[in-house]
Amino acid sequence: MPISAEITTTLFILALVLALLTSNRYRIDLVAIATLVVIALSQSLPFITPFISHQQLLAGFSSNAVVSIIAVMIISAGIERAGGSRIIASWLIKSSAAKASRLRNILMLTVGTLSGFMQNIGACALFIPVVRYVALRTNINTGFLMMPMGFAVILGGCITMLGNGPLIVLNDLLPAGVSPFELFEVTPIGIAILLSGCLYFHFWGHFYLPKAENPQQLEQRQHYEQLYGINCQVHFFHIGQDAVLAGMKAGDIESQYNLNIVAVGHQQLQLSPHRGIVIPGNSDIGIIAQKAPLEALAALADVSENHTCNQLIDAASTGNAGVTEIIIPPGSALCQQKIRDIRIRRSYGITPLAIYRENNSQQLHLRDVELQAGDSLLSYISWNDLSEIANNKDFTLVDQHKAPNPSSPDKLLLASAGFAIALLLTIFSPLPLSISLLAGACIILFGGVLTMDEAYQAVSWKTVMLLAGLIPLGTAMANSGTSRWLAEHVLVLLGGETSLIVLQILCALLATALSLIISNIGACIVLIPLITSLAMDAGFDPRPLILLVGVCVSNAFLLPTNQVSAIIQGPGGYASKVFIKVGAGLSLIYISTAIIMINWLY
Repeated sequence: MPISAEITTTLFILALVLALLTSNRYRIDLVAIATLVVIALSQSLPFITPFISHQQLLAGFSSNAVVSIIAVMIISAGIERAGGSRIIASWLIKSSAAKASRLRNILMLTVGTLSGFMQNIGACALFIPVVRYVALRTNINTGFLMMPMGFAVILGGCITMLGNGPLIVLNDLLPAGVSPFELFEVTPIGIAILLSGCLYFHFWGHFYLPKAENPQQLEQRQHYEQLYGINCQVHFFHIGQDAVLAGMKAGDIESQYNLNIVAVGHQQLQLSPHRGIVIPGNSDIGIIAQKAPLEALAALADVSENHTCNQLIDAASTGNAGVTEIIIPPGSALCQQKIRDIRIRRSYGITPLAIYRENNSQQLHLRDVELQAGDSLLSYISWNDLSEIANNKDFTLVDQHKAPNPSSPDKLLLASAGFAIALLLTIFSPLPLSISLLAGACIILFGGVLTMDEAYQAVSWKTVMLLAGLIPLGTAMANSGTSRWLAEHVLVLLGGETSLIVLQILCALLATALSLIISNIGACIVLIPLITSLAMDAGFDPRPLILLVGVCVSNAFLLPTNQVSAIIQGPGGYASKVFIKVGAGLSLIYISTAIIMINWLY
């Protein structure tokens, strides 16, 4: 196919888009929308025969992919609101002992295996709230887990022929005389790809991810420790029935052991409990203290540190409560009053941990401190209580923390039903993926799990704009003949005679490259006829090469243009360069593993 003005123009636009996406100079959603505009303007050039209609330019906003992602985000938010993610998250935390690297590995294996039996986008929808919840529970940076989870969804999609779009349509693209692939024929390849991806993250890929510890929380904790001289990490202990602490008042325990009890869990959960509350046997407490008091507490008989008191840990997690600074402003009615007299825990839900005044800090015996204007109280408080005192003129807040949205555990069955119905429709009905997912979203919305306003807030419009703007670029490449021209000229470079391994490498690289620009299904549709013809002309069995292409069009880790990558970019807080750094090595391992397994099987 000779090069034309239309192909040249499309290649120029493609090169410009890739340069802007990888430069991080402009937001990727802005680049995507600008791409749409530039393609539209190029149709007016005098030497160009229009190759994309106005309807196709705007079709991205109503495309199956974009509508599917909107529905997925609503379903994901509904599962999160109903608490469905907590069951899986609690199991993950317990299985990994809350260790970041082990948690990442178990998460990848779990979601990767699941994605082999359901659509990638559905597996991603289920696990995004799981990752968020795990991050809150363990204080692990969301970015440390979100990309491994999303990439595991893509990796595991090759475990069966139902895991992703290209493998689902692959049998429909086979030429006459080529036998179809069975459901589990790709399974050894998919398992090897998933395991190699997990090993990559374990030994190398994690170096390019954000650090496991939440940087904002780490910075705050260091600031508090430097300014107030106190470590604000919450530790949880179980008080046994025969423990010496059983039956003691919270205030007496605090005074005797120089610690702060910030949460109590028995028959009910309570944050910032007042000093008069009795700590019964067989209860759990959350405390903030220095190293020595913690060691003294752990040395007591029938008292042990507890990482499994899930309800109390949930209540005291950073999504619901935490440490913040509260200033006593001039003119406050609390000035010249002792902390014990204003009953600060009962009245405001504030547990004072330390006080900073005139370049000095004090951590102990705060009850007898007389408050003065300008005092800074380092306090443990629930975000609900903090929002209630936000407009109280007796306090000035240094940081505002959003109160959590009310959970709806009574809606868990309904949210699960919405997700299950969407999944069943996706697998067994002839409906498009977008309609199947919208059906699940409607069940969640009509059931009152989310309101429409909350649904709008759950959608990442940055992701929507990214895909809606780039989808016309894929259409332009197909309509102008650019994708076919690229494929043909790459294959021409092979010459008339070539070895099978060289052909496999180039087919895998070409499939990978095209899948970053056009959809993976589109890349599969373009490449299968070309690869089949080339294999037959070269005297090779086309079937292994066709399967290699079907697998490698999912090797889309370098840019956030894959649907799964686009969804996780916002929640993970990733720049495009993170995808390039992590995805480069993973893409090479993916190709190597796929080729090795294809040659072993065939």
